[in-house]
Amino acid sequence: HKAKTYLDENRPHKAEQVYREELSPFLLENHARDDEQLTRCYMKIASSCSVDNPQQVLKYYQQAIDIYEKQRNSFYTDEAFQLDVNVCRRYAGMLFICYNCLSKAYMSMNGENLAKDIRRKALDIYAKYQDQFQFVINLMTNEIKIEVLPFVELNY
Repeated sequence: HKAKTYLDENRPHKAEQVYREELSPFLLENHARDDEQLTRCYMKIASSCSVDNPQQVLKYYQQAIDIYEKQRNSFYTDEAFQLDVNVCRRYAGMLFICYNCLSKAYMSMNGENLAKDIRRKALDIYAKYQDQFQFVINLMTNEIKIEVLPFVELNY
């Protein structure tokens, strides 16, 4: 509403500022949340059919990955990551998890070479976006795992 008012008042610079500072992060956040939920659905489907049909597992993990990979140049851009750090965390975190799960699925099907290639993609994501991750140590088991940093509260 504010942006439209500025446009009506012939103040396009103010309208653009409102769009960049308020509307864009809001739209980015909602889009990224929707993609995350859809990805989680594909991953649950993949994990539920893992014993019965390994090819289905691969298909659903790949569909989860495609949600992010197909939008890399149009939505999941460096500019989007700068406007909303949560978008970057969702992108990096979910893509890392998906590639890791796909790698494990190939490994369980004796596809060591493919598993290794896919694991490399997960590690590349971690390397590129390592500032979005943290190590968490379970003191009971001494297990170390990688987690996405907590999401930031946005004020828009």
